[in-house]
Amino acid sequence: MSSRACPREKIYFVVNEKHLFKKWPELVSEPRPFAPDECPERIISGRDCWIILTWARLCAVDCPFDPVLSCRSVDNAVCVFHWDDATPAQGVHRCFAVVAQADRPRPALSDMTVMQNGLMGETGLRRTMPHWPQPGLIPRDPARGDRLETIAYFGSDQYEPQFVKTGAFQDALRQRGVRFVNRFQGEWHDYQHVDAVLAIRDCPPVVLATKPASKLINAWKAGVPALLGPEPAYRNCVPPRWIFWKQPRPRPCWTLLIACNRNLVYTGG
Repeated sequence: MSSRACPREKIYFVVNEKHLFKKWPELVSEPRPFAPDECPERIISGRDCWIILTWARLCAVDCPFDPVLSCRSVDNAVCVFHWDDATPAQGVHRCFAVVAQADRPRPALSDMTVMQNGLMGETGLRRTMPHWPQPGLIPRDPARGDRLETIAYFGSDQYEPQFVKTGAFQDALRQRGVRFVNRFQGEWHDYQHVDAVLAIRDCPPVVLATKPASKLINAWKAGVPALLGPEPAYRNCVPPRWIFWKQPRPRPCWTLLIACNRNLVYTGG
């Protein structure tokens, strides 16, 4: 019997070439693993978070298969796609396709679907997988203690709550010596000078039902209290005694937040 080790099966992580040329040109001709924690500002889109980040993380550990980044599927092989790339043009029908649904509808073509929260129900071929925490996360500076001076929104600009843009909201914060900052795409990793996170989105319930609890999980990891909207993913992973910001208003009562244990969420009043 040969002493040579059996070759590991290859699993292909498929990202369309257009996205790679635009965002990751160095990975097109000769994909080499990189350290995600050294370039968190580049990991923004669903393709970045689900496919490229997963490929890079797996390349850095000893796993039972060989992760390969590819611009197309490989016939009859196991290939992992983001929903946006799970198309016949990318060869999704020619392989065993594992599709990350992300915040999209159910994929039309997939052999197995990966969901980023468990609210839609698991079956043998529809499985929940926790979303990666934010790479390169810089936690809150412990020297800030219990001060409440900076509240931040981490997320897409298209989902930023409208009430935070009102003069009444900004005035209410200024009167209490608090400032509000936006951390849009590319700025999701730095919590060093943040004292509270506003984890509320303005988007339809059908979209909220597909979202992960990333805002809350990243806030936990950063050591920052989170003010949560009533999103299904949050309710699925926090104790029932927690409270949520059910009616966003431009006149928040920050006294409650200051009085709350830092591990609790807060509802405005």
